[in-house]
Amino acid sequence: AYAAMHPAHWTLYPVDLGVYRSGGLIVRHVAPLYNPHLATPLYSWPGYDGLHLKFTYPPFAAVLFAIVSFIPWRVLPGLSVAANIALLAAAGWVTVRALGCRGTRVRLGATLLLAAAALWTEPVIRTLYLGQVNLALMALILWDLTQPDTRASRWWKGAGVGVAAGIKLVPLIFIPYLLLTRRFRQAGVAAAAFAATIAAGWAGTPADSS
Repeated sequence: AYAAMHPAHWTLYPVDLGVYRSGGLIVRHVAPLYNPHLATPLYSWPGYDGLHLKFTYPPFAAVLFAIVSFIPWRVLPGLSVAANIALLAAAGWVTVRALGCRGTRVRLGATLLLAAAALWTEPVIRTLYLGQVNLALMALILWDLTQPDTRASRWWKGAGVGVAAGIKLVPLIFIPYLLLTRRFRQAGVAAAAFAATIAAGWAGTPADSS
């Protein structure tokens, strides 16, 4: 329904998605050809499509986007829209669950109402328009921070924040938030997960990581 009412030629300009994909292509095809002591090709790249939009994300994100870059460009923008709408609904689902909505039907109705309202907001429309990763990070962080404090989940709760920060640094703000709210274990897990993304990025793109 969204695709039918929002023609791609005036509601989709996926330049950010193009930056992600270009970063992944550079990791796959260009970086191994360079001497790591002479150049860091990912971060010295002049920018996407003449717009001077450079790849400004951590190396771990570049490794993930290398996987995304296997998807053909003719498919990727539409897939991004579908995934972002699904992730918006997922974020709504974990939110209403955390607010105490009981019963699958009530929770589903509240989720759809919340997602429908959010589709009118500028941040969501902008994310869909540019093919950004923000809704994915929001859904990951909300899912992580709203997990029940059971013994089974306690040891890894906070890891989603660290992984999100490894993709885009802004979610690091949740580590001080966890410390201020005295959730020290979660803050430690988040920091450890972020450190793990640094190590993974280093393994995948050592020159750019350095």
